[in-house]
Formats: sequence, C-alpha cells, structure tokens
Amino acid sequence: PALAGSTLEGQPFDLARLRGKVVLVMFWSTGCAVCRDKMPELRQNHAGWAGKPFELVLVSTDRQLADVQAYDAIIAR
Repeated sequence: PALAGSTLEGQPFDLARLRGKVVLVMFWSTGCAVCRDKMPELRQNHAGWAGKPFELVLVSTDRQLADVQAYDAIIAR
C-alpha cells in the first residue's frame, strides 16, 4: 500500500523505499495509553532486529505535531 509523509525530523518518507524488507507499520497516538505502553517494547524489539531486513514504521495519528514532539522529548531523556 502507498504510505508517504514526513519523519519527525522533517525528512521525506515513502514506504515504497522499503520494498524487499519486512515492515511493521503501527498507527498510534499520544492519547492512546495502550500505544504509549507498547513503545518501550517496540523500541527493544527494534534494537533486537538491527541488521536484519526489518523496519518498524510508527505513524502518529495525532492532529498536532507538537503533541508528538513533546512525547518524543520525554522518551528521549
């Protein structure tokens, strides 16, 4: 399926560039407690899959970019 947009860093993203890899796409929101609770597990899994043809793509459904940036700043500490 087609999926394109921007990363948190403002870089262009196109799912088509990941052709040939296994890709897990997760739609989430900072307002979703279950989503937030899963993030540490997903980060650990992503680290464990390093070097393999696997990509984890997290798509925020938040309406305000500032909400995602604030959440990311808390997690990055």
